[in-house]
Amino acid sequence: MNRIIVQAALAFLALTSAKAESLPDIAQFAESICGEIPQGSLTKTSIQGKIEAQADTLAKIITGDANVSGFETTEIYKGIPFDKLPDNIPTVSMCKLEVVKLITDSRDNNLKPPLSITYTICSGEKQSICQAHDVHLSCHNNIQEWATARCGSFVLQQANTYGGDACGYSIDKLICSDPRNVSEFRNSYLRFELPAGWACKRDEMAYTCSRPYVQGQQVSAIIVTAARVAQKNEQLADTKRDLERRTEKLGPGSVVKAIADVQIGDTTWAEGTFIGSEIPNYQTRYVTTVKDGLAILYTFTAERSAYSELRGSERAVSTLQILSDWKK
Repeated sequence: MNRIIVQAALAFLALTSAKAESLPDIAQFAESICGEIPQGSLTKTSIQGKIEAQADTLAKIITGDANVSGFETTEIYKGIPFDKLPDNIPTVSMCKLEVVKLITDSRDNNLKPPLSITYTICSGEKQSICQAHDVHLSCHNNIQEWATARCGSFVLQQANTYGGDACGYSIDKLICSDPRNVSEFRNSYLRFELPAGWACKRDEMAYTCSRPYVQGQQVSAIIVTAARVAQKNEQLADTKRDLERRTEKLGPGSVVKAIADVQIGDTTWAEGTFIGSEIPNYQTRYVTTVKDGLAILYTFTAERSAYSELRGSERAVSTLQILSDWKK
């Protein structure tokens, strides 16, 4: 306990010292703002304009970081409460006091830009061809939609492009501010991002994911994933035939989206969407593949009347990633 108290005290002392050391910088900054405005023209608008011109210096004072990025500087400037300044200030001395108070309040309130994450995103057909990256998006994925689903706001900067395969390749830097709470499902062989508020559980040989619900209550949408060891020489074409046999039993009127190949990450899957294949009046999207000795099935099922409203949940399929070390 004593050790914890000592550590807390040291941390407090370090913080207090840092604040004290920054006061001369704040006073000097206030002098540079107010001393350049003629007396009689010391208005909220003129002060804000001068501060905006020196926003990079202000950001360094508030954060104590000499390497504040341009994006962070902009966010800090936007958060300064200029509305607290009087419309007109009679003297330079009063102006300095107001500016010092404005900055110290911002600093003491720990004014910082929203939490941000920087992603390097590779867009292109094959992940193996991508240059260094954090996230891979296939030709069919839209980087703007990907960012919108994960970030309160974002800045996208293209770093490189090069040709090759079906759609060429693009390397983009994505600065994601106020990232949304995105959870994921992960087991020994598969991972994918879950829609907000969803949770998963093991159900015999499969995993089911859905929003929380009361036992006995009708579920409007559900994700189910399962896998088995692939048969000898089993290929993607074999899993497509399984889907085709299902449509033959249901009839042509059940097909919402015909069976076709789709590239998700570095894996080719077969997909198709049918009505009534699992539950009457429910629509199910099937996504299946054979890779690394496994035959894998992912399904998204939702009430037909609500399916279009649940497209955000369905998009979890775009993050499917097979974990190649499942045998370990």
